[in-house]
Amino acid sequence: MNCYASSFKTISLVLAVVFCFSCQKDMVKPDPVIVELNDPTPGQGGFTIVADNITETENGYEFSGTLGTKTSEDLEFEIGEGRFEVITGPGGVVTSISGTTMVKFPDVGLFGEMLKTYVWKEIEGHIEYETGQYYINNYGTEVPLNPETRYLRFKLYNESRDAKFELRHKLNKLRYHFKEFYLDPLDPAILLKGEISMPDLPSEIEGNDEAAIYWETVSQTAQEAIGVYVPMVDMQAIVGISNQARFTSTPYDFKIANNEYFISKYGYNSFEKASSHFYLRLANIPIPLTKGLLQVTGDMYIHIPQKTIVPAPALSVEDNYDAILDYLNDKQDHGYMINVTGSIDPLANPVADGIFNSLANLNNIVGVDVFNADINLELVNATFQFQRPGYRAIISDPSLSYLRFGGQQNGVLLTDLFGDDIKKHILLVPIPAVSNFFYLSVGPAKDNFSIYREESARIVLPFYGDLDLGLAYFYINKDSIEIGTNRDMEVGPFHLKGETKGVLSRERCTLTKVVDHSFIVDGVELGAANLNLKLDSKEGITMHGDIILPFGLGEAAITGSFINQKIAFSGMLKAGVEIDLGNGFRLPTADMKFSVKQGEGFELEGKVQVPYAGWLSVKGKLTSGDFLLEGEANAGIMLFGATSLPHANGIISISKKNGIHFSGIFDLRPFGNRKLEGSITATEINLAGSFNASVPIGGHTFTFANVTTRANNNGVSITGSIDLYFVSVALSGSYRGANDFTLTGQHNYNTPLIKTTLRVVVTNSSVSITGSGKVYGLLGNELYSGALRFVPNWANKTVSACYTVLNSETCIQL
Repeated sequence: MNCYASSFKTISLVLAVVFCFSCQKDMVKPDPVIVELNDPTPGQGGFTIVADNITETENGYEFSGTLGTKTSEDLEFEIGEGRFEVITGPGGVVTSISGTTMVKFPDVGLFGEMLKTYVWKEIEGHIEYETGQYYINNYGTEVPLNPETRYLRFKLYNESRDAKFELRHKLNKLRYHFKEFYLDPLDPAILLKGEISMPDLPSEIEGNDEAAIYWETVSQTAQEAIGVYVPMVDMQAIVGISNQARFTSTPYDFKIANNEYFISKYGYNSFEKASSHFYLRLANIPIPLTKGLLQVTGDMYIHIPQKTIVPAPALSVEDNYDAILDYLNDKQDHGYMINVTGSIDPLANPVADGIFNSLANLNNIVGVDVFNADINLELVNATFQFQRPGYRAIISDPSLSYLRFGGQQNGVLLTDLFGDDIKKHILLVPIPAVSNFFYLSVGPAKDNFSIYREESARIVLPFYGDLDLGLAYFYINKDSIEIGTNRDMEVGPFHLKGETKGVLSRERCTLTKVVDHSFIVDGVELGAANLNLKLDSKEGITMHGDIILPFGLGEAAITGSFINQKIAFSGMLKAGVEIDLGNGFRLPTADMKFSVKQGEGFELEGKVQVPYAGWLSVKGKLTSGDFLLEGEANAGIMLFGATSLPHANGIISISKKNGIHFSGIFDLRPFGNRKLEGSITATEINLAGSFNASVPIGGHTFTFANVTTRANNNGVSITGSIDLYFVSVALSGSYRGANDFTLTGQHNYNTPLIKTTLRVVVTNSSVSITGSGKVYGLLGNELYSGALRFVPNWANKTVSACYTVLNSETCIQL
């Protein structure tokens, strides 16, 4: 026995040759030589040679016999029988294999299961063993080979004489015809380019596979409308079948503008990659389950059905071939999921009509004639998925039955998708770039469908015109049509930033947005606390919610509209709102209403509680620099310290800049009704007034001049002068009421005959004069010094000063 060792990496080649000789007279043909080319690294496979003789050449081996191989799972199978040359490099590494052989189909794992129902026609072909990069460089192969992986390549030996390689289902349901194919011996996996024939469409799962039922309806509608039925026959395709599910699907990476919204509806924003047993590269091939009404150009992968909406790679079990065999054998025991990535479009416009005529069923579910019949759908860079759970899965492990596809559209869809009832409210604007996104999901229940679409759109608004929404999104299901956009928009005084969303129906299209920033009307900046802006195709632009008025006026609830480029709204300050005048001075309000018409300014009206004055009704305006509230104070009592003064015709004005000013007519009997005005703050009141008056006191009317009245927290005071006919005396004092006031004054009275200091006291009942002084004679000699008695004769407007000497009283008229 001779042993040889080699491998693919470290490539240790062990060549075991067993020669059995007989020493008998009659020679016996020697047993075949067995050579194993094993890789010493576990799981890396190898080759086996079984031949009558092997010739060791300078750089390898030549032999006639059978070439076998071993997978990474140590499963052995024959490649073919023929004439081979093996080339090895330094260290005995196998670098290439060439020759001719009767090509065998792998009979291990999934392929062994396939051969139970499929027939393989052995035809002689050329064989090569090179890297994927070698085949790409030398043959320009379109088969998606891994450049680093080594493949066995089989090509027909004589194309003019021999038929094509053929793998045929025993019931003639599916045939593969091809001139060459590639084999990854470590998997094993086969990749081939050729034609696939499937004369019969798969039967459906009645009563359970809702996605299939939907497309059955599509097919029937199309056939009734246009008489079209497209069987899946003679498809040009590249096919890959992997024993260990080593193909990884490459779903389209969605370019969704409103990514967060899409995730909120579907729970994901892309289809995950999944390991797959079956791969197809298609060119204009009808999509399974759509009854041939949609065709695809791209890559298709077959996975095991999953419970989740997105297949998880870890759940695609490599050694479970039931699902893939279901697909290949058109059985429905375990089901399968198909993932197609590429471009999707109708076979012809009449067929497209047939497809979306079926959306009338969705119209019935929505309750609105949403969809039009004349629709063109052409998706580039899209992914199409559908899942059929199979009988066993339905009973024991209920995976979902669904259908969905999504991707970017080439051209405009929604201008045709929506019917006239919808297009009254929304204008859809064609955009030339391939940027429109379309997504359809159907299943598992009959009414469980949704369409998501992104399209450049405008909403038609009465009293405004067309508002450009930019790239808008539309989400349609049985309950409603949702619409939204993330475009920043200027709508009158409002700058809308971020998402604006709403609903679309036969009756109207309504979008809403919460305004969360300030806006300016007639130069006045208003804050938006929680202001909802509504854009409605029937009502135009309206608003309701809360705003914050400037200058400390507080928060208010409003309703309004924007008509002909002018905003108008009205509202009320919220209950409990206080006007902030600064420095901690706040005025409670009640029933404070306001209104604004752009160009005409702000008007306010309501009640304000003013210290010392109580609740007052006020009206006013709001300007860019301040606000002014004015009102009347009805007859009442105002307290100044311990003094209560009745007042009437009170006028109050309130502004942020000047605070509170009060003016009123106060009852100051016997001095009359006098005007006092001044300021009110949170802690004090200061009012003042001046007058000249004739005042009746004690039965006589006196003239008071330059009188000033002051009213504040300490009380009411009066200053001025009284005309005593012979002299005017300055007085001052406190006023506590009509019958309770005292004014006093002092005056130095000097004449040649008398010199005295007068002390005057005025009360509500009298005017009294007291004093002392000196009396002089005509020659200037002093006649008297001491207390003087003043005797007024107010009727005659005279006052006499009297003094007593030696019990004799003498009076001098002043």
